[in-house]
Amino acid sequence: MMPTASDKLDHKLWLQRSRCYYCELTMERDLPEAHPQRATLDHKVPRSRGGTWSNANLVAACRRCNHEKADLPYEVWGAYRRLRQEGVSDSELREVIAKVLGKPMPELVRAKKPAPPPVKKACPMHVPPPYRGVVLNPWWARA
Repeated sequence: MMPTASDKLDHKLWLQRSRCYYCELTMERDLPEAHPQRATLDHKVPRSRGGTWSNANLVAACRRCNHEKADLPYEVWGAYRRLRQEGVSDSELREVIAKVLGKPMPELVRAKKPAPPPVKKACPMHVPPPYRGVVLNPWWARA
């Protein structure tokens, strides 16, 4: 039987002594979903960038770090975080990361959501009767 994501998180928490891989904050598994100290399973190389579910690519991370890292590779996010702590401006950070990765920073931090499908206009014959443009003249309103 293959281990589940829950089993892998338990194993990583045990290996890391319930500390976040990135910030070393003590984490708990049974906290509310939005709590920043909630333990989550993170991919060092994001799945969107070719990362796998192998144990070597998985770490236990607090929700805050996992959310901040988003789909950035570990090395890029780590450098971004260190430079930000040193007081480097956001525009300089974006330039540095763009040079390293060869892509502008906004594309990496927030993946664009796909556009919603176009709204199909209803065929006039399939619109309910009161909305077909026909003026109804009920029997009680007839003169």
